[in-house]
Amino acid sequence: MTATNRVIPIKSRFRPTRFRDLENKASVWVLVGPDAWSRAEQINTARQTGDSLILAAVSSDPLTCLDGGLCPLVVTPKDMAAPDWRHRLVLAGPETLCVNIERAGTVAPGSLLDLAAHIASQAHPAAELRIDGNRPDMDVIALHQQPSQEGPAGMPSAFRLTGDGVWFDEVSPKGDLEPVRLCAPLAVLAVTHDPNEGAYGRLLEWHTLRGTVRRWVMPMELLSGNGEDLRRALLAGGLDYISPNRKARERLLEYLAGSRPGQTLTSLEHTGWHDGRYVLPDVTLGPNGAEIIFQSGNARGDDFSTAGSLNDWQEQIGRLCLGNSRLLFAVSCAFAAPLLRLAGMDGGGFHLKGDSTDGKTTTMKAAASVCGGPDYWQTWRATGNAIEAIASRRNDALLCLDELKEIDPKSAGSTAYMLANGQGKGRAKIDGELRERKQWRLLFLSTGELSLAEHAEQAGGRFYGGMDVRLPQIPSDTGKHGCFETLHGFPDSKELADALRLRTSQTYGAPFRAFLERLADELEQHKRTIRAEVTRFTQELIPGGAGNQVGRVAERFALVAVAGELATRLGVTGWAQGDALAGVRACFAAWLAERGHLGNYEDAAALEQVRRFFTANQYTRFADWHDNQHRPANLVGYRRAEPEGIAFYVTATGWSEITKGYDTKKVTRLCLAAGYLDAPPSDEIRRQQVVRLPGMKGTTRVYKFTERVIDGEEDMGQPE
Repeated sequence: MTATNRVIPIKSRFRPTRFRDLENKASVWVLVGPDAWSRAEQINTARQTGDSLILAAVSSDPLTCLDGGLCPLVVTPKDMAAPDWRHRLVLAGPETLCVNIERAGTVAPGSLLDLAAHIASQAHPAAELRIDGNRPDMDVIALHQQPSQEGPAGMPSAFRLTGDGVWFDEVSPKGDLEPVRLCAPLAVLAVTHDPNEGAYGRLLEWHTLRGTVRRWVMPMELLSGNGEDLRRALLAGGLDYISPNRKARERLLEYLAGSRPGQTLTSLEHTGWHDGRYVLPDVTLGPNGAEIIFQSGNARGDDFSTAGSLNDWQEQIGRLCLGNSRLLFAVSCAFAAPLLRLAGMDGGGFHLKGDSTDGKTTTMKAAASVCGGPDYWQTWRATGNAIEAIASRRNDALLCLDELKEIDPKSAGSTAYMLANGQGKGRAKIDGELRERKQWRLLFLSTGELSLAEHAEQAGGRFYGGMDVRLPQIPSDTGKHGCFETLHGFPDSKELADALRLRTSQTYGAPFRAFLERLADELEQHKRTIRAEVTRFTQELIPGGAGNQVGRVAERFALVAVAGELATRLGVTGWAQGDALAGVRACFAAWLAERGHLGNYEDAAALEQVRRFFTANQYTRFADWHDNQHRPANLVGYRRAEPEGIAFYVTATGWSEITKGYDTKKVTRLCLAAGYLDAPPSDEIRRQQVVRLPGMKGTTRVYKFTERVIDGEEDMGQPE
């Protein structure tokens, strides 16, 4: 390398375009001191491979310049006296391994270290300053570590990520470099997309003011428009600074859109199972879980959070479940939710109904503590859109909803259907095309002082049998201490409930992760076992003569039993084998007793409607057969005293009114089977008799009912 007397104007030296040759250099040398030029010539002579380059020489000779293909940057003592000169010195090569700062003559150590620190920070946020004691001529090495796959490789041109933020190196009209701070440090670690190569995003990482590391998969669609939603999400997630300057905000969008990190991950917009792995907001459990990541439209905290160890949960919460059927059942529900998909079953729920102070909310919180902290459980008080969003975040998990009465009675039934059916409302885009619906598969555990039927009827609605199947009602009162049968040494149920509420706010989350990790280790074997045991337990639970609706509900109870027993075998609950099954049996029996029959709900409801009509209207809507003066204007038939008892003769029009809302033919068959209807064997289709009604010349076909329709119960099988 030969010296020349050419002087390069300082403004032109610092244009970023002059740094292109720095890329992929193994080493960059910065020479400091009066002998910088001679030392630079020695280095160049010794290194002919081209893997090293002189970036800057700080010399006392302002007229000296080195020429080696790319003219190095000459920094004189006068330049160093300028307050902003260090900001002009930029290391542009992201693959540069190290910067060697060498003393070439007498230089104050403080100045050398100051220069080294600046160059190190420009090189890479993870750069280190090392004093090389074995090299007397090498005072400081600013080491630039090779970027990992999670580093800021692939950063767009003119952007820098340093320890104090993301910068854009603006070049003024005069050629000066003017760094602009866009935001606090924000690294782009990976490109993400869903399994269908849609829903693209970027995995971002930053530190909150408290030092917590946050990672979030940012949907690329947030970069559309002015980016306001993106900035709101980042600030809410703890990124402590984003420039208020409009142009800087635009540069931030450019930085995120233009970053091309080398790592690519598969992202999912919902929690739950995917390809044998279970996706949580902060981690994916199972083989090669690091390849899949959760993507959300916001950067809020993880509601599947953890506090305390598995042993802590077993001792503080799991132990108190023993001997308490509702607690055993509710906690087992949390383990059952991830098994729905493995067992090939649809979603559904359970409703704990009871007085306001009997411990049902505490029981729900115990179940929630399996999966997460106090933020995990929700209330029914939410819009349909909000509940859809919550359900999507509980895919393959337990959704806990407190206080049924807080939802509008008009929408209570439809919301329960929506949660159980696993699909949100269809919505159109601006162009008329259908938006993709939110989908999920989950168990939900509800509490309330009213049943779903009672709540829906308050608004004049009707309770359908499908609701009974999707949300069977379990009385929370065990007949002993509210929700509890065993107090575990506490003086009363209130003290036990208070202890559980405190403990569930301090210890949570670990059981769910332990269960999923152990489940995923031998997933295929567990699938076979789960399906076989669900079939066996269902057969054990269903009483003889039960209708198909009871069978469907029994299958869900069986899944809860299987889950509790499996979690126990995997060492998660701390219970003994059989404890979970005993709790499920007790709750199933309580549900059957509350239901009052083994038949299908619609059949029982239809018979109840018929009985109520006859009981309430036997004198006001039925004309007296023997009294010609008693003829109601809106009669539906006639009432007649016969030797066998009271008989009711109902016209076809009247029978249609009585059975309104149901299939008339089906209700006719049900009434015949229940012993209400006296039908001639010769008319097996219409079940009507031909009689001459009072005051009429001809005969009429009517339905003849016995007095059993008033004083008899529907015979649909009673639970033992």
